[in-house]
Amino acid sequence: MSLTDFSFQDFIRIWVRIALLLIFVEAYLTVNKIWIRKHEQVVSESVSVSAQLLALATGIPFIALYVMEGAYEGAIGDGVFLLVNLIMIMIGIGFWVEGRRKLGLWANLKKAMRLEKNEASVLLASFIKPVGARQVVQILHGLANIDSHLDERELGFIRSFADKWHIDLDEYLSTDEAKEANAGESFAELRILVRDYVRMSPPKDQASQLRDVLTSLVEIDGNVTHEEEIIMNELGGLIDDYVSGTKSASFAVLIAPQNSAQEVALCEILPINTKEQRLGGEVFKVGQYYSREYADMVCGWYRDTGYLTINEGVE
Repeated sequence: MSLTDFSFQDFIRIWVRIALLLIFVEAYLTVNKIWIRKHEQVVSESVSVSAQLLALATGIPFIALYVMEGAYEGAIGDGVFLLVNLIMIMIGIGFWVEGRRKLGLWANLKKAMRLEKNEASVLLASFIKPVGARQVVQILHGLANIDSHLDERELGFIRSFADKWHIDLDEYLSTDEAKEANAGESFAELRILVRDYVRMSPPKDQASQLRDVLTSLVEIDGNVTHEEEIIMNELGGLIDDYVSGTKSASFAVLIAPQNSAQEVALCEILPINTKEQRLGGEVFKVGQYYSREYADMVCGWYRDTGYLTINEGVE
């Protein structure tokens, strides 16, 4: 073939074949660097299994498309990188780490994903701006302690935020020892903390990130307690309403005073504007809540002190 017959398409084809050869070299260098260290746990934990799984999910349809269109060089190139992704997944789940292979692929994959989820939450600390940073640490501490048990993993998680923002976490820990355990007060105080936080009008992306951080905190020890589930449903509603600008609290707690002494006491602890007319007389509205279970719990607090309370659905 003479130079005059050499077209631009011929040039591209040659270039593609050279690039395909370089892809093999690139893949080899990528895997070779980590392959000799594949048995080290720190190396295994440095691989993002989630990212490799996403690469598989996005790469397979492109390979199928290349094959359908006869672009076999593209299919081979993407296939090489999918093979690299598979090797990286095996390294990331610790398949070659001593003592891990006997757990099996599925158990290793779940363990790697849990670790990565926790680490991804810590990364959020670099995104949240320090607007209301002290309140955020208080909220995290209150949530971790809502079940009257502060796990070491929870403590380490919170401390990563406090240290980054130069906040003395021990100040809050010392109050735990001085304060008697009271479940009702803990729930109410934590809800007030989150309510006051959103009233500061933080950036909405920060508030969304805080919700993700709270979710990660309750899951970090691998055991979401009943208390954590109740409070997260309530706090999640508070934050979601702030971010979306809606009002979706669906449950109202009402108190019907049975005598003048109860009415006087309620006037002292509740604002006067919480009085509402209902059939048969006046009631006091304690508040509106996002979770039926949380509203039932508030009803229980007042019933324990002798008040007639109602959890009323709000349309």
